[in-house]
Amino acid sequence: MNPAVSLHLLDAAGRFGALRVRVEQAFAHTLAVVGARLPLVPVDVVVQHDARLVIPELGIGGYTPAADRVFIALDLGHAGLRERLEPAFTALLAHELHHTVRWAGPGYGGTLAEAVLSEGLACCFEAELAGGELPFYARPLPASERERVQAAFAAQRDAAVYDHDAWFYGRGALPRHAGYALGAELVGGHLRRCGGSAAALAQAPATDFFPSTTLKPSP
Repeated sequence: MNPAVSLHLLDAAGRFGALRVRVEQAFAHTLAVVGARLPLVPVDVVVQHDARLVIPELGIGGYTPAADRVFIALDLGHAGLRERLEPAFTALLAHELHHTVRWAGPGYGGTLAEAVLSEGLACCFEAELAGGELPFYARPLPASERERVQAAFAAQRDAAVYDHDAWFYGRGALPRHAGYALGAELVGGHLRRCGGSAAALAQAPATDFFPSTTLKPSP
């Protein structure tokens, strides 16, 4: 296990039961897999039961607010999660650990363009661990929605104040997960043109992906 990354499983009430061991084993496996590809930084990974914070289809969700912190929520009553805990946990934690490495470099980003890029890199890193398959929330947008999303992005890309929930969670007029899909398309196109991997580009500056004449740095 990578000593720089510590698991903090919040289970004072004993809700995890037999799942506790499975979570601990999945955590160790994920660190081995991710640590072979990314230069991991010291991180506290907090895992808790909270059904309000998960992706409904998966029963798991995550958030990385800084280079040294990852929060993972599980819905312990979610039947699909109990059946597929290990691959779901590995994919989610790998995504969040990619964020920590980016936070330790250029940062997650203070503009819409930078956030879309950070999420696209993390989604493509998930795909690299999964034989090329993107997570469902990062798959290409339907043709009927793509032009509208692209136009909205072009108008807001340099904005430091934007509606993150609308772009990534569908709480507004945009399609659900539009930001993830757009980011995965952006990074995937870059990788096809220039080579490399989402792992190797974890700390690449945003200007490597966007024309430097139009991308304004975050404050």
